[in-house]
Amino acid sequence: MEILILVIVGVVSLFLGFLITSTVLRKKVEKKSENFIRDAREKGEVIKKDKILQAKEKFLQLKSEHEKFIQEKNVVIHQSENRLKQKESVLNQNLNKKKRPTIRKFLIVQKEGKREVSRNIEHYNLDVIISVGCRVKSKQRDTISYLGKQNTQGISCARFCH
Repeated sequence: MEILILVIVGVVSLFLGFLITSTVLRKKVEKKSENFIRDAREKGEVIKKDKILQAKEKFLQLKSEHEKFIQEKNVVIHQSENRLKQKESVLNQNLNKKKRPTIRKFLIVQKEGKREVSRNIEHYNLDVIISVGCRVKSKQRDTISYLGKQNTQGISCARFCH
């Protein structure tokens, strides 16, 4: 009987030892898994912050490249505008130089009722008008050419250049 009690006590102590050991190991594994999950979350947060930082840096880089590109385009546009203004001023100067022989002002005196009215009217040289006729609408050009054959003295632009 003593042996039986010793065997029963031994089996019970083995069973209790197994329960205690499994409980302790389970707690240890749970604690280890919690630590593992917490470390993974922390590493995930660090990676997330790094990726956000990289995205912000990339955005700032692209933004600066875009602003640089726009600035270069604005410089090119400004240079083109300056060239066009320069060409325009040269053309205007040339036109003003050439305007004298092509345009002449005549003083026209008319009698309107009892009074005399004098007006300065610009008359254009017909040869110049015909030579630039390709820039005028064809119907107007034909009319100017027809009238030019009839009257070689000059023609008032006021009739046709509206």
